[in-house]
Amino acid sequence: MSPTRAAALWPELERTGLRLGSPAPAVPGDGWLARFMALAHTRHLRVDFIALHYYQDFTDPNAVFELRRQLVFLHDKYRKPIWITEIGAIDIRGWHEPMMRRPTEALATRYMRRLFAMLDALPFVERYAWFTDDCWNDARCRFSSLFTSAGRLTPAGSTFRTAP
Repeated sequence: MSPTRAAALWPELERTGLRLGSPAPAVPGDGWLARFMALAHTRHLRVDFIALHYYQDFTDPNAVFELRRQLVFLHDKYRKPIWITEIGAIDIRGWHEPMMRRPTEALATRYMRRLFAMLDALPFVERYAWFTDDCWNDARCRFSSLFTSAGRLTPAGSTFRTAP
């Protein structure tokens, strides 16, 4: 859906009286969110928080720092709380995106620990949701799965369970 179409439909959502998050673009920096937010501002539409999805190269040692930089930028730009409605340790090579290293469970759990500490330290990040699925056998998302097919915790699940 285009930002123009989303903005045209937005008053229907406002009528619910519920707290409203922006649309959560698949790529926060691709301009879609900026176009929507400009339309929302011009049309006096209510957006209570910014919703985002992030799937980074979790093997990159700078991934958490880069995400923090992007979150601070978006918060400074829109002056709204942030909800990350999807984030995970996904093998993004399945989307034809490069990764610095071969993904491993150890790199995924290291990323999770650093990520959760960073997100918890940012006062404007109100919520974040770890993306998990029943995809322990799918090479693309198995590092994000919290449980095995037998219902046992994966290394990511153990890390998630013990996170502050």
